[in-house]
Amino acid sequence: MGIIESHPDAPEVRQALVSSDAPLDVKADLATLGVVLSKIPAALRVPWMLRHVEGHELTEVAALCNCSLATAKRRIFAAESRVARRFGSVGVP
Repeated sequence: MGIIESHPDAPEVRQALVSSDAPLDVKADLATLGVVLSKIPAALRVPWMLRHVEGHELTEVAALCNCSLATAKRRIFAAESRVARRFGSVGVP
């Protein structure tokens, strides 16, 4: 199963995002990120994860989500805005 099919708060998702020797504050932030992502609708969460977790280019995200490039950008921005409200900055925490 790929990371985007997993629940965002699942341990395998957090493990895929952080090294086992990462500082505790990083692990705590990732746990919080998992909670935030679990509350975001899949239509926004999946493009965000494809871009920021799996590292796909925007055009690839649009193709994988079967939407236009503009829609993919809007969805990623909407998810980033929700993440930023929790972490205090836009983008990947």
